[in-house]
Amino acid sequence: HLLQEFLGKNGQTPYLHLETDYSSWDVEQLKTRVEAFLEVVRS
Repeated sequence: HLLQEFLGKNGQTPYLHLETDYSSWDVEQLKTRVEAFLEVVRS
């Protein structure tokens, strides 16, 4: 959470906070979130 607090105060560095229980169900959800994050960063 320290990194999240630092980046939140900075406001200029995009970051993606992911939480998972490492189940096979999470794979597609995580993939979708990472893809969406990359689209935002690249634009």
